[in-house]
Amino acid sequence: MAEHMTLTFAEAARKLRMSERWLRGWLADNPVDAKGMPFYIPMGRKKEFEPADIDRIRAQIRENEKCRPAAILTFEQACLLLPRLFRP
Repeated sequence: MAEHMTLTFAEAARKLRMSERWLRGWLADNPVDAKGMPFYIPMGRKKEFEPADIDRIRAQIRENEKCRPAAILTFEQACLLLPRLFRP
């Protein structure tokens, strides 16, 4: 039986090409995926990651980005919307 490879917190951050601080903050904001599964394996006070967890984190980042641009208005859109918001 093949041994299952896991990554430490530092290794997971490096794999994502981000800092440990960034990963810690991201996980605080996104503790679980849409199915309620954590993005890591809790091992006491430590967290371990499988390669599939890294893939799920990347997929969630992409999903979060899909929602973000829709919420941002251009300057022109904001100028058109403001008068409607403040009608007497």
